Amino acid sequence: MTIRIVFSDLDGTLVHYPKELERYAAIEQLDDGKFLVKYNCSGKARVCLSLPSKTRGYALISEETCKRIEEVREKGVYFVYTSGARTVTFENRRSILPKVDFEVFENGGVITQQGKLDEEWQQTIFNFMGSRYNIATPPEERPGPLWDAYRLLSQIGLKLDANGYLTQFRFKVPEPNTELGKEWKRIEAELRQNEAVQLVSNLNQLDILPSISGKENAAKHILRKLSLDSSSAALLMDDENDLKLAQECRHVVVVNVSHFKVSEQLERNNSCWHRVQNQGVLASEEALDYILSQLNE
Repeated sequence: MTIRIVFSDLDGTLVHYPKELERYAAIEQLDDGKFLVKYNCSGKARVCLSLPSKTRGYALISEETCKRIEEVREKGVYFVYTSGARTVTFENRRSILPKVDFEVFENGGVITQQGKLDEEWQQTIFNFMGSRYNIATPPEERPGPLWDAYRLLSQIGLKLDANGYLTQFRFKVPEPNTELGKEWKRIEAELRQNEAVQLVSNLNQLDILPSISGKENAAKHILRKLSLDSSSAALLMDDENDLKLAQECRHVVVVNVSHFKVSEQLERNNSCWHRVQNQGVLASEEALDYILSQLNE
């Protein structure tokens, strides 16, 4: 089937952090504010743009990656960013990233179409959560079951991160042999039975979001809007929070393995999933080259 739409994760897929890249490449800041990533073994080098991160410093996307995204769109294929990034991070990155057709962030909690908020989707999210609020509303004052979970976890002493998030929050799971860890395990069992919320692993953190959110549900909404189905969809991915979306896409390209569950799925789907061979920004370019090759067949 012809690829009509490409969904792509950002961090770990199209965008890479220095902590990862420095394992196999040297990073040099250039006079114009860009960065040069030079691979130690091959000597290959890429000029990269710097993207801000709320909690992790900066991340890099190669100019060649940006060009390939534009090439995909020039062929009449829709391109969608699907990210777990918080609203404020994504808004700060938008002017640097290549323009695309849709942006999904907060693991599906927010969708924009050509830079404008998808009001239909947002109203669906807020209707489910019980009330509309804005990003300036303190999480302790936000209504609904998601923020009830926030208040419950806050009471046991977990350090929760809702800064700049509209539809989810995040925290690092405590060590299991601690008192806090034991208390968390008790509440985790309750939350996993709660039909109003879902728990998603992302970047070694745990995200809690509305059950009707999630990258896969956002993607289904976009496919319906465009009158497309999963047979025409491709996904570029790296982490566990992409796996449900992978089930909705005919073509899956694994750019990086950021979670053991991705390795497990690769073994089960090795005949229909494609794993790139490069690392870092070169892996992103290879993944997009693979998509372009499918479009040219």
